[in-house]
Amino acid sequence: MSLEAAAAKLGVPEALVRRSAEARANATGATVDEVLTAWAGGESAPAVAPAAAPEPDTTPEPAATPEPAATPEPAATPEPAVAPLPVAPAARAGAVATVVHASTAPPVLVGRKDWLAPTGFGAAALLLVSLIIGMVVASAPVPNRGAYTSDHPYSEVALRGRDVYRTEGCAGCHTQMVRAVVADAALGGVSLDDTNQILGSRRLGPDLAHIGSRVSSEADLTAVLTGAGGHPSFSSLDQTDLDALVAYLLSLKG
Repeated sequence: MSLEAAAAKLGVPEALVRRSAEARANATGATVDEVLTAWAGGESAPAVAPAAAPEPDTTPEPAATPEPAATPEPAATPEPAVAPLPVAPAARAGAVATVVHASTAPPVLVGRKDWLAPTGFGAAALLLVSLIIGMVVASAPVPNRGAYTSDHPYSEVALRGRDVYRTEGCAGCHTQMVRAVVADAALGGVSLDDTNQILGSRRLGPDLAHIGSRVSSEADLTAVLTGAGGHPSFSSLDQTDLDALVAYLLSLKG
């Protein structure tokens, strides 16, 4: 009953009151019931009995150990002097000064002004001069230097052979035109636009300008025209037309 009364008096669970009473009983030397009765009736728990005085300790104290001498502290190293940071001038009265450090200031690049118009004009002029020299001057005929014109004479047989040349489509694979370039320089004089030759438009086979000066005999031309060396054969031609074609080619001399 004392436990229930103490728990109700204190407003604490009975299990907690019992453990607290046991702890108080062990500390004071009273019984648990006495503690619970005191708590239930609102009285104070018995006071703790005074402890017996301890016997004096006769053990001699050890001799005091001398303290080590204090180590002298090293002298303080003076800090290097720091130059004051430059302060930007205030833009107006009362403005907050801004500290600008030399290492963080952005670099200022100063360059020269480019003149685009004169540079572009000079490049265009240089290109134009190069085109004139490379295309116009190189292809211009030179008087009395072996230029090949319509003054070249043909015999009657050669004129018939020229017609056979046109009819058989020889101009589709061969040209008769010496250009003012290094690749054609060894063929002879440069061909002009007023030549009476069949100039042609593309070279799939050898160029035939001045071919009469570059073959050894009529038999060699006849052999080529009849299929020698992989050339398309014209053996189906009439012998008269074949001979006229050979005569035309032999007349193409520088």
